[in-house]
Amino acid sequence: MSFILSSNAVITNPQNIPATIQAANSGTYYDSTAYTFTITDFDSYVTYTVTTTNGTVTRSGDTITYTAASAGTGGFTINNRSISLTISAATRSVDYLVVAGGGGGGAGDGGGGAGGVISASGWTPSVTTYSATVGNGGTGGYAGYFATGTSGDNSSFNSSTAIGGGFGGTIAYTTGGNGGSGGGMGYIGGSVATGTSGQGYAGGSAGYTAAAGGGGATVVGADGTGSAGGNGGAGYTSSISGSSIVYGGGGGGGGINTATTGGTGGTGGGGNGNSATTGAGASGSAGTTNSGGGGGGAYFSYGNAIGGNGGSGIVIISYQYTA
Repeated sequence: MSFILSSNAVITNPQNIPATIQAANSGTYYDSTAYTFTITDFDSYVTYTVTTTNGTVTRSGDTITYTAASAGTGGFTINNRSISLTISAATRSVDYLVVAGGGGGGAGDGGGGAGGVISASGWTPSVTTYSATVGNGGTGGYAGYFATGTSGDNSSFNSSTAIGGGFGGTIAYTTGGNGGSGGGMGYIGGSVATGTSGQGYAGGSAGYTAAAGGGGATVVGADGTGSAGGNGGAGYTSSISGSSIVYGGGGGGGGINTATTGGTGGTGGGGNGNSATTGAGASGSAGTTNSGGGGGGAYFSYGNAIGGNGGSGIVIISYQYTA
């Protein structure tokens, strides 16, 4: 009986040593990588038993497949004959981006805050199972009830949790929601909604005639002015997907009374706010799907205007394995 083995495979049991040993690969073995060996004088009438103490080993006909679980000494035993292998550690490196769902825009009028953004690189994972959760965007408020939106849902991967964006405030409930980034203030007299450190920024402040933009992943939401709702804060640029894409833009603030321009959503999927120019019932725009962008604020009215929904989040994982 003989085997095709790597050049650094050693037959430690000398009985019945195969007459010919051929190299099966380059001579280096790595953990978590499957390697095959061939029984060159396979006999279907012979019972073959293969075992290992480091990893997994299986046999199908004349082919043995072995995968080491860890670096160090590995190999397998077949019919009491030991095949000893030196196992090297493979290089594993993970980059990841976690973006939470954006907050919903207020119905009169603050823009929703962007979902929190977490970026990590060079993380070395263990050989195990990891779970990821992608948060939904919050819903926009309904103007007939001067309702705030709802905050976005959290996203997570490994031990990192990105916090959902805060909802946009309204003329009745002036303060926006705290979150990954804070929602825009709906009317003068409210408090500034805060973002989460390392994930996003605060929403802006409102005036008498215009609401504030929601905070973005890298910039505070702009304040509402006499003629325009505040713009949403800008998001975070990442190339983890292979393209340069911006995530986590805040929603633009809406007009309250005489403001003629709605705030522009922040780069990174923030929805635009609306204004008196469009007229009563003018709804805010939704944040972009899988961007974590905040929803735009609706124009203040007694009509059926609805704040824009926040964009859903995303989790992107880039895994580099060298063996």
